[in-house]
Amino acid sequence: MKPPISGIYVPHIVPYDATGKINEGELRSIINWLGEKGITGYYPNGSMGEFIRLSYEERKRVVKIVSEEANGKPILAGADGFTCAKISEALALLPSGVRRIFLAHSISSRNKMPALKQLVGALDELIIAGTSVQQIEVLSQLLEEIDLKLPCLLSLDSGLGREGARTIDELQRMKAVVDRSTSLNYRGLYTHEGFTYTSQPEVIEAQSRKTADLLRKAREELGGEGELWPGCSVTARFMAGESGVTGIRPGAYLLGDLSLTRCTGAMNWDDLAVAVVTTVIDKPEPGLALIDAGTKVFSSDRFPDLPLALPYNNENYALTRMSEEYGFLTGDDVDKLSIGEVILLVPTHICPVVNLIDQYSTRINGQLTTIPVTARGCV
Repeated sequence: MKPPISGIYVPHIVPYDATGKINEGELRSIINWLGEKGITGYYPNGSMGEFIRLSYEERKRVVKIVSEEANGKPILAGADGFTCAKISEALALLPSGVRRIFLAHSISSRNKMPALKQLVGALDELIIAGTSVQQIEVLSQLLEEIDLKLPCLLSLDSGLGREGARTIDELQRMKAVVDRSTSLNYRGLYTHEGFTYTSQPEVIEAQSRKTADLLRKAREELGGEGELWPGCSVTARFMAGESGVTGIRPGAYLLGDLSLTRCTGAMNWDDLAVAVVTTVIDKPEPGLALIDAGTKVFSSDRFPDLPLALPYNNENYALTRMSEEYGFLTGDDVDKLSIGEVILLVPTHICPVVNLIDQYSTRINGQLTTIPVTARGCV
């Protein structure tokens, strides 16, 4: 296994010429200038934003130019698209300019085919998931009915016990169905090592290596062909250094939560980018405070050995119980809270929390801005 990524990797801009094409000369100058400043490596098509408006071929061209000018410095190829679970989520992303999406979910419903066809028509590429023999057979038939042929990543269960092949024999049977299909093309293998969300930091690297080994061995059993796509915010920093890994699919680290900070150590507390703003509405007895946010805000999703939420300012109390409209705070510092006091709480798992709200507020250049959650409730 390669060592975890460390040092300074720079996500750089992509300059354009007057005709709207990539200014290759200026891009080469930027890469050389950065190299002279002593950076560790480059992060083309990264977080600067232009990549979502570049075609797939343009993104590949950017990486090629950077590799030609990098003088041996390492390159992280950057974001090449988005992963979504639901078709409606993917459709909500289209205004961003995204051109490539992987649907990592079991698509098997005829009533979703019109939306799927709409999505395919709006993208350069849509990759779809094959999660079991029966699901692939159903998916293949549905795609034939609407005259679509799509690349397919086969799911391999790496320990979560959700979708995906449990054995090599099952995986081989899944690939055989894809190979016979006139509406699917085999692209490779993917997994979601979500069991690591409850792992301690000292074991995550070994779990990442084991998962990558599983993917590599499975590919060999299928003839040695295909891409490998692990996917988890917890393991991403290790998977990026694994040989043979084609793409990684981190996501929740963008915002952060208790699982990523207090459990797995995937990010620091100071890097948290989101918290729930709630109000203390009552103190019915010593050692208990009630807030106006319950399961309709935090969801009921939780991980073992973690409270439902903790205060952002690190005071000694926690959200330990909820009903639909109420949250119950307990702990040594809870009696210091006042009725009417506004507090910030960091949830255990941020993903369902964001999906339960219509909008969130953030500061951009010092100004408070409200941003709608356009994929809220997408199913």
